[in-house]
Amino acid sequence: MNAIIEKIIEPSDKFTFLVGAGISIDNPGNVPSAKKFVENLTKLCVPAEEINLILQKESLRYEVFVEQIQRYIDKSLKFLDFLETRMKPNLIHYFLSHNIISKNHVITTNFDYLIECALMNLLSIGEKKQINPIILRKQYLDINQIKDLAKSAQYLLFKLHGSKKNIITGENTFESLITTISSLGKDRKEGETFTIESYKKGIISKVIKDRVLIILGYSGSDDFDITPFLKEIILYKKIIWIDHILKTELEDIEIKHFNSDLNLSKHEKFLYNIQKKHNIKTYLIKANTKTFISEILWAKILQSIPITNIKVDDDTEYPDFGEWINNLNEYKNIDIITRYKFAGYIYYSLSDWKNAKRVWQKGLEIAKSKNNLRGEAEFLTNVASLPSNEMTSSKSLEMLEAAKKLYTMLDDYEGESSCLNNIGAIYSNKADIKNAINFYLQSLNLNERHDDLEGSTVPLLNLGAAQGKVGNKHKALEYYQKVIDVVNKTGDLQYKAQALMNIGVVYKESGENEKALNFLEEALQIDILLGTIPQQTVRLNHIGLIHQNLGDYDKAFESFNRGLDLATEIDDYESEASLLHKIGNLHDLLNNKGEAIEIWEKALKICEEYDMIRDKVSILNSMGFSAYNLGDYSDALALFNRALEVAQINGVKDFIIETYDSIAVVSHALQDYESAYKIYLKILDLLKDGDNVEKKAKYLRSMGISYYSYTGDDETAIGILKDAQELFERLGDSQTIGEIEKDIEFIHSSD
Repeated sequence: MNAIIEKIIEPSDKFTFLVGAGISIDNPGNVPSAKKFVENLTKLCVPAEEINLILQKESLRYEVFVEQIQRYIDKSLKFLDFLETRMKPNLIHYFLSHNIISKNHVITTNFDYLIECALMNLLSIGEKKQINPIILRKQYLDINQIKDLAKSAQYLLFKLHGSKKNIITGENTFESLITTISSLGKDRKEGETFTIESYKKGIISKVIKDRVLIILGYSGSDDFDITPFLKEIILYKKIIWIDHILKTELEDIEIKHFNSDLNLSKHEKFLYNIQKKHNIKTYLIKANTKTFISEILWAKILQSIPITNIKVDDDTEYPDFGEWINNLNEYKNIDIITRYKFAGYIYYSLSDWKNAKRVWQKGLEIAKSKNNLRGEAEFLTNVASLPSNEMTSSKSLEMLEAAKKLYTMLDDYEGESSCLNNIGAIYSNKADIKNAINFYLQSLNLNERHDDLEGSTVPLLNLGAAQGKVGNKHKALEYYQKVIDVVNKTGDLQYKAQALMNIGVVYKESGENEKALNFLEEALQIDILLGTIPQQTVRLNHIGLIHQNLGDYDKAFESFNRGLDLATEIDDYESEASLLHKIGNLHDLLNNKGEAIEIWEKALKICEEYDMIRDKVSILNSMGFSAYNLGDYSDALALFNRALEVAQINGVKDFIIETYDSIAVVSHALQDYESAYKIYLKILDLLKDGDNVEKKAKYLRSMGISYYSYTGDDETAIGILKDAQELFERLGDSQTIGEIEKDIEFIHSSD
């Protein structure tokens, strides 16, 4: 073992330590894990009957949980004051403090004060004044002005995720905390979702450059900033990652090397890729952290400095967090309505719509019985706006209008804005884009009147989607970019992910697949880190389509199947049907007709079971085009007519138009030009009151060609084509304008 360590750690090496929460769990530090914090807070903040179910949720992130705590219960995050009861450093804290004194560097993502306490215990009264925890923006900028940190008299500790206070100076530094999902995404520049803030980069790069980076007590789960930053700077000499194990014997220590990235954990893949791409040596050492430091690292790095003798007190001297938290006013007698709101949002954050709805409906009943108008309004809004909502659109609108009236009565513009957005979304789903835009603009104007930057995110996002639906791609991109600009200031990453995906979809539809893929991959990474599985299935759906467009069919299948597995895991039947549809389409493209039909039938079965009319129409259309491409026109026509019947039940114009178009294409192939022409007349009649110039132009062109084939009337046909050409000129589509010129030339030459 020592011989191997000799090769890993050389006498000339300088060190920087990156340390996470795991270093503070050992006695006498005895800081509870994030999981323990969540367990105790859950017991206080949710209805008793929901405790066990919520705690069983493996995907519940500490940051997501704290987001809701701060929103509803503890705005100042006073529960973190518990860390002031944990001021007795353990051996690891003393080891790190000796390294700071020896001019090695320590970076921590922890909120506790144990490294500072160890430094105070080791230094004289005069030297203690030189302890400088780097917490605030100004400190990062000031310290970066020092050219040679080794010559500085200060003892520096870089607290990368901030701290509630600077215990050396007593200064309140609450603004620095990065402990919620929003704060993890806040103050990021464009393209910096997964890295530390720009003002921290200069000095952190400096303290890592040309040094051995040793990672302790850290699982690598903070991928919002740490690991991406380490991938970005590539200035360190080598990385040694101590992966903690419970066994304390030296013979249990294992040094791992990686020859491929198969079956590796997230941080193992990180080490493998750094080594492979940048030729930087990386080591993963599985060891009990305390044992590895006391038996190997202390002597190797600190050499003659004696190991600090730690007095481990009896655990009973420490207040228990579960008992301590009961003394905070914020957590005493939390009212039942707040508990139901909180529990619902926890389920919602985990994409558990069914339990979110159940809890919020119960909360609604309680709010009504207590005449709590604010609670009633919020529960009404939440229930009516849930994804995968089984309610009719008219019922949802009724609930949202009722909530809006209550919010107006309460002079609550935020609640009113939320209702306006959700009403707009219902109209958008009904393809009534004009009404949808009207409600979105009302919501945006309401937030702008109150200078609410964060509140403008959702209406901006919705306006982008609405503009995209009517073909205004440039306007859509403008709105999406505004969303990203806002989120980079406010930090709500779920909306950034949505905006990135929507931008990707716009580029995909414009044929810029590589560009689209970059945006969608970034959106997917945010979703993975937020743990939002339904959103992951949507991103994977689009990513699969892009790989398909690029001809990379294996990657397309991989993306579709990844999404399908996730959708099946959470019973997301809508995504399941959609992904099965895409997999069937890909098999059809590859001429695997039997597999395609089998998979489409599975998707249709789901659609029929859950009355998913839109998806059913799309799948029947795919099956129809498959038959059409094989020359089975009668089968194709039967499938398209079946799709039309379903679309007309729903009454959504877009689906009726899409299916009419399919029937017209087959009719044209069957040389039934009269039927094709009459169908295009119906399509244009449906479009006459809408604003989608692109669709009007497309179908005018098709109608002109069908009319000529039907009647031989070249003058009228050319007039129709010129009308279409004029619309394409308004759109700036020179390619299609040229194609129509060829259509007209063909008609002239046929006379």
